[in-house]
Amino acid sequence: ELRAADVLARIARKERAVANRLQVVVEKANQLEADNAALIGAINDLRAERALVLAQVRRMGEKDAKMDEDMIFLSQAAHAALDQREKVKAKLVQTQRDSALEKAHKLAQLAELASKCEQLEHEFAAKQASIDEHEQSRRRVDYAAGKQRRLAQHQAETKTGFLQSQVDGWNSEFQRLQVF
Repeated sequence: ELRAADVLARIARKERAVANRLQVVVEKANQLEADNAALIGAINDLRAERALVLAQVRRMGEKDAKMDEDMIFLSQAAHAALDQREKVKAKLVQTQRDSALEKAHKLAQLAELASKCEQLEHEFAAKQASIDEHEQSRRRVDYAAGKQRRLAQHQAETKTGFLQSQVDGWNSEFQRLQVF
């Protein structure tokens, strides 16, 4: 009876230890889910920012094309108005200078936006790799837990089989002794 109480106490301690380990695993899983949700939010924010950047790049391209058309128009107007040639020429030179400066400025902005877009793509790839890594980690943990459960079940079945064989052996021995 004392041994049975010791065995029950040991089993209870093991159950508490397993419950504690299970609690730790559940907390880690919850933390991973929270981290994944935060990463998904960050990725969605980056995607929205990327869409804004791409729209701005498109608008700047349209503005650049319009500025090129404006320069052509000014050039044609200068040839048509010979009597105002000097005035138009000065205006054209000034407009061309302004356009070139603005075009250079816009091209610099475009290059900066392209660089930022590339950086966002790299960040997205890194975040996606992180999400994939967390998923692989979770799968490894699930696999290890399943393997541990299968091992414990196998050991319990082996022990039960062994004990059943002993009982059968003792039963046959007892019946043999009764025959005497």
